[in-house]
Amino acid sequence: MILATALATGCHRPTSSKKADESYISPTGPEWLGWTQTEKQKYVIGYLDGSALAISEHCSQARASATWPGRKEPLTEEEQFCTSPARSYSHGKTDYLPTYTDPYVKVMDDFYRHPECRSIPFSTLLEHLNDAEFTDGDSLFRKVHIEGVRWGGFTIPGIEDCFPQHPQ
Repeated sequence: MILATALATGCHRPTSSKKADESYISPTGPEWLGWTQTEKQKYVIGYLDGSALAISEHCSQARASATWPGRKEPLTEEEQFCTSPARSYSHGKTDYLPTYTDPYVKVMDDFYRHPECRSIPFSTLLEHLNDAEFTDGDSLFRKVHIEGVRWGGFTIPGIEDCFPQHPQ
C-alpha cells in the first residue's frame, strides 16, 4: 500500500507547462516584514500548533515511560529528547490565541530590524525560540551575527551577510 502511494505521488507530473520555481526557499525577513500583525500571528500559531502536534504524536509513549512512578533507570535518548525544554514553546502570555503569539512575533520583528540577517528563514528563527533558547530579538541577532552561532547549512543568497567573517 505504501509503495503504491509512493509510486503514484512520485510519478505525478504537473499539467501546466510552466516550470516550477526551483529557486524557492523558505520565507525570510522581507516577507515577514511585509505581513500584517494578524498574518504573523496566524503563521506563528500554525507553527506552534504543528510543532506541538508532531511532538505529541511522536513522544506520547516516551513521555509516559519517562514519568513512570518509581522509575530508577536513566532516561533513554528518546525520552530525553521528548522531555527537553527545547521541545516546548510556553512564552505566550495568555491562552487567547492571537495574543499568545505576541512574544514570538515581537522577537522576530526585532530580529528582522537588522537588515544583514533578513535572509534567515523565519521558520528557523521560530525553531530556536523554544523554551531552552528563547530570548529577545536583539540578543538573538547578537547571538547569530556577532557570536557566529550557525543553525544548519544554509545556501541562501545573502546569508553570509548575517554571519561574522571571523567568529569570536
